[in-house]
Amino acid sequence: TGVQACAQYGPDIDRPAYDPAVQAASGWMSLNGGMRAPTFLADELAGLHAAIGALAALAHRHRTGEGQHVDVAMLDSVLASSCGLLTLAAAGAPPAPMGNETDFVVPSNVYACLDGSVYLAIALNKHWRSLVALIGDPTLGRHTSNQERLAHRDEINAAIAGWCRERPTSFVIKAFTEAGLVAERIRTLSEVAEDPHVLARDMLQPTELHNGTVAPLTGPAVKFSRTPTRVRRGGSAPGADTESVLT
Repeated sequence: TGVQACAQYGPDIDRPAYDPAVQAASGWMSLNGGMRAPTFLADELAGLHAAIGALAALAHRHRTGEGQHVDVAMLDSVLASSCGLLTLAAAGAPPAPMGNETDFVVPSNVYACLDGSVYLAIALNKHWRSLVALIGDPTLGRHTSNQERLAHRDEINAAIAGWCRERPTSFVIKAFTEAGLVAERIRTLSEVAEDPHVLARDMLQPTELHNGTVAPLTGPAVKFSRTPTRVRRGGSAPGADTESVLT
């Protein structure tokens, strides 16, 4: 089992990433903020944890012959996926809202360019040195450690923002990528739907629906080396499967 930013095949297999960079590349980040409805997580996470729990219960039944009820709460699912933030709050150190940033590395932010925005994160000192050389601002070079960069967050953000706003996103991403940095353009879902890597991974699969029409449904995230995954069919019409389920 392997987990990578872009997995083991497709045009972008060598692209480095952190969690927010993948959010930017996936189109999720483009949905945050403004007047939109909130991005839904609890439904998806509860289903994921329910599937994992059911598999664990099946393994237990296989070993012992005993079945059991699997109890999954949407609230528990979100809390379990909160990267330790609940623990910090319970220990008396609740994290403050950070907007686009994090409270443990600087820079880690969204920067506006001439024709869009990019996300950039620097977690390693060697990447910071590469960024300083790229931007060409020698005054930033004195912040040699992440601790120093945390203390000068506003200064660093202003310098990077000033460099990015004068350049198109294509130039910025190319420059950051060639310097070995983790950066992504904030894409819309429409752009993601046309991405060659997404298509190469079969993440959009033309599927016949119950009314006879065909729609590009999202493909399975898990790929197996021996048994290829696919969307077998679209959702059934209301009540269509009642008899088969009950009998």
